This record gives sequence, C-alpha cells and structure tokens, in this order.
Amino acid sequence: MNLSKRTKRELILQINRLKTELAMLGQRDAHAEENFPEIQEIQERFDLFFYHAPIGMAILDRSYQYLAVNPPLADLNQRPMYEHIGRSIQEVNPIAARLSLPIIRSVFKTGVASVNTLIESPGQPETDKPNRAFRMSVHPIFKGEDEPVCVGVIVEPI
Repeated sequence: MNLSKRTKRELILQINRLKTELAMLGQRDAHAEENFPEIQEIQERFDLFFYHAPIGMAILDRSYQYLAVNPPLADLNQRPMYEHIGRSIQEVNPIAARLSLPIIRSVFKTGVASVNTLIESPGQPETDKPNRAFRMSVHPIFKGEDEPVCVGVIVEPI
C-alpha cells in the first residue's frame, strides 16, 4: 500500500495530537484518578489508531523485542500478531532483522529518528518470493531519560 504524502502527514499529525493530549492530561493534575476516564478514552483512541493504521507499526524495547505490533506489520512478517509480542526481530523475521537492526541500533544510540529509509529485501528463489522494497521510519520514545526506552517503527511497502 503506497500512501500519499498528505495521508502520511495526517497520520503523523494524529499521532502527535494524541501524544500531546496524553502528556497534557498527565501533567495537568496531580490527581490522576480524577482524570482516569479521560486518559483511558485517549488511550483507547490511540490503541484503535495503532491497530487500524494502514501501514505496519511496532514498538520495540532495547532488546529489540516486540512490545506492540499492528496487523499490517504482522502481515508483512507473515506471522500472527501474538507470535511477535515478547520475541525479538531476529526470532520473528531474521531477514527483516538483518536489514533493519543497524537503523534501530543507531536510533537507540543517538536518540535521533531515522525517517523514510529505503529497505530492499532480497527475493527468495526457493519460495518464488520476489524482491521487495519498503520505507522504514524509526522514532525514539523517551520516558524522561536521556536515552530512548523503546522505539516506534513504521514500515510501508513500496
């Protein structure tokens, strides 16, 4: 699926708006229990957005294990979603690991996003799988520390 630049911008804006709303609610009031229903609603919207996004998305920890994955990324890896959680990229898809881990490591090390990197996956003659190309973005996720605690990965076939 090839998304237009406008659609990509809209998705990024939606993510940023939801992240901002969550951050504002978390800081607005020291009485989190008063805001719980509102925070929970925003979290549910974010979860729905993540699950129904038309591009592959995942969150990985510092051990390169999947913390979250959406259906399009699971489909790209040709494995069910439940086979990703708690497993490393290497375990789930060794070819994807070989191609993407240098970029992911760099984002963890520098804390700087890598956006729209072209990834070309070799074909597999024994299974008649052709070469495939993807655009991959990796974004650091911070939790008050200087180093990212995890990364968000976005993958789009081209």
